[in-house]
Amino acid sequence: GSLLRQAQAAFRQAGDTALADLELTLPQFALLTLIGAYEPISGAALARLSVATPQTVDSVLKNLARAGLIARAPDPEHGR
Repeated sequence: GSLLRQAQAAFRQAGDTALADLELTLPQFALLTLIGAYEPISGAALARLSVATPQTVDSVLKNLARAGLIARAPDPEHGR
């Protein structure tokens, strides 16, 4: 368990370092990649695909929208 946590932390740090020039974090890059592949896609679907909680995905999406990297719109059918 401890070695796996260390490896995950090292992976995350390496990813964040590699993306620093783009001013992106690894989670932001991951969601942008999924959006590019599956657009249009809901936050719930992004959470399932990224194996993250809906709350975490929503937080990352809000940051991406604030940075002007994505535009969010309510689902025409569900209004969310």
